Amino acid sequence: MYQPVDFTTPQIILAVAVILTVFSIPLGMHALYRLRKYRKDTENSRTYVRRRDIAIESSLAGIGLLMVLLCVVIASVGWKSSAANLVANVQTRYVVTDVSMTLWNGSTAKVDLTDANGVRGYGIDVSFDAVGHPVLGEPAASEDGHHTVKLALNLR
Repeated sequence: MYQPVDFTTPQIILAVAVILTVFSIPLGMHALYRLRKYRKDTENSRTYVRRRDIAIESSLAGIGLLMVLLCVVIASVGWKSSAANLVANVQTRYVVTDVSMTLWNGSTAKVDLTDANGVRGYGIDVSFDAVGHPVLGEPAASEDGHHTVKLALNLR
């Protein structure tokens, strides 16, 4: 009935991308340094083993950077999918016309929504109960940012 909402996995994948970047960029820079040094050496110093080691080092750096790109793409797709699922779950459970997620803080989300009467609420907390149903909190403020509004949040 409700779509899965998982913001943790994209963040973990993004952390893996950062770790891969930390290792791949220095490895690539070192391979470039070794390649330049190799080209400046005399013919007798240019051995097959050194050339192979430089190729392996640069290949690993390239593969690492490709994996970074892949991780970033997977994390962004997962994040967008979870955000869309969160909005769909709120619209499935409550009678609302417009929902947009503004923030995810680890355990709850903040959304801006419009109820069935056209009243707009900003900064509403969305948490999940034990079954996985979205539960809306009280709105933080109205459009002017100073007054709280009373939303008609009816269940479907």
